[in-house]
Amino acid sequence: MSKLDKDMINSEHLQWLHDRIVNVYGESDNVDFLIKFREIIKDIKDEEDIKYVKENIMKGLSKDIPKEFLKNYK
Repeated sequence: MSKLDKDMINSEHLQWLHDRIVNVYGESDNVDFLIKFREIIKDIKDEEDIKYVKENIMKGLSKDIPKEFLKNYK
């Protein structure tokens, strides 16, 4: 399992925990700790998306893109 796969599992697991707190334990999704929890999940998901682009899409395009541009994305 790659680091990216591990991160994706982490964000999905955090979302599962959030949903369980709301749907199984009946906590309102508007309480402060769940609002913050969703912000954390979004931040992790955004990082995963950036990593995916860097590791997969940019890697495949790197032979067609000038090196000066790519140095900002490694």
